[in-house]
Amino acid sequence: MIEPQPRTPSSLPVVALVCSVIGLCFPPLLVVGVVLGIICLVQKKGSQALGLISVLMAALAVPIFGVLAAIAIPNFIKFQARSKQSEAKAYLKSAYTAQRAYFAENSTFDLHPATVGFSPEKGNRYLYAFSMQGKIDARPGDPTKEAVGIGIDSVRHPTESDSRALAAIPPELAQTVGIRGTCPDCQLTLVASGNIDNDSDYDVWSIASYDRPGAPAGVPFNDYSDLEH
Repeated sequence: MIEPQPRTPSSLPVVALVCSVIGLCFPPLLVVGVVLGIICLVQKKGSQALGLISVLMAALAVPIFGVLAAIAIPNFIKFQARSKQSEAKAYLKSAYTAQRAYFAENSTFDLHPATVGFSPEKGNRYLYAFSMQGKIDARPGDPTKEAVGIGIDSVRHPTESDSRALAAIPPELAQTVGIRGTCPDCQLTLVASGNIDNDSDYDVWSIASYDRPGAPAGVPFNDYSDLEH
């Protein structure tokens, strides 16, 4: 009489468990671990305990991933928005430097970006205004002589508008934008306004030739933060 050969233990549960463990760091393998674990339980291959553990690990991992995503995604969006704010700071500094150079030669500031030599590259998401009265040019990279500001690049950012960007500037700040006083004893304030997170609020920055509360002369200041609203 031929005796039955002992059944060779299946390695499938071990593979399922390994895939589930690695899947905690590489989610696609977690799916593989779950599928293999279910196969082990249904077909009763190898250790049922290992198969069950691989399935339970996935069940526990899903809410954990959800919590991590809930934490990480808003932080990532905020990080992206902060990186976009660097445009306003860089261009306001550039505009201020151009104004100071013009003042050194002419003992006065000027309200026209083209005159002082300020022109942001195409693709700007912020509007830059030297005055609240006058033409805002819609041609970034090549402002006209009569323009007192440069609008948002509508080709790159078609959903934004210069009128909304101007309206978003706080009234108390808008009153100071431009040249105040008689030069050479005058003061200058420049402003930038743009949308950085696709909501209804706009991010507003300014730079001035005089010290302001929390904003030394020549340093960009975030008058209204789109990240906090």
